[in-house]
Amino acid sequence: MPKIDLPIKRLLQQRPADWVKYVLPDCREDWIKPYYSDYVPKQASRLDKVIAVDDPGGPCLINFEPMGYYDKKLPARMLRYRSDIWEATLSEDKGTPPIRQIVMFFYSEHDNKNHRLTDYWGKTTMIEYTYRVIRVWEESRQYVIDNELVGLYPLLPLMKKENLN
Repeated sequence: MPKIDLPIKRLLQQRPADWVKYVLPDCREDWIKPYYSDYVPKQASRLDKVIAVDDPGGPCLINFEPMGYYDKKLPARMLRYRSDIWEATLSEDKGTPPIRQIVMFFYSEHDNKNHRLTDYWGKTTMIEYTYRVIRVWEESRQYVIDNELVGLYPLLPLMKKENLN
């Protein structure tokens, strides 16, 4: 399979609201803002994207990680990204806002199937960490089409073909 790279980055940068609406369907477009910080992330992939959502019910940050290759270290990297984001928000006196981390896999062979980190000290769980995983090939095209999420249209050939108009 080809490595997914620059075209997905462009889609995410040009139409971030479509990506946010895909994972937060009730989000209004005027709540979606770019998130800028000199701190985030410390070791950036060219595909990383953090977006601020100013939802009146509770603001959050969304960290998208489109995965176009296999990475056995992905859970540790995602935890590092979360830590980098919180380091930035703490440095900017913004506390530790909720972070919605989403990893999107385009091909099944890129999914290492390990999306959890757990650490114990004796019987005490010190860390129980995971993130949302979206396997594009398991997603329905119809939702993207019905909701006119144009930024995700290039992914339609990779999505399930059922219920296509």
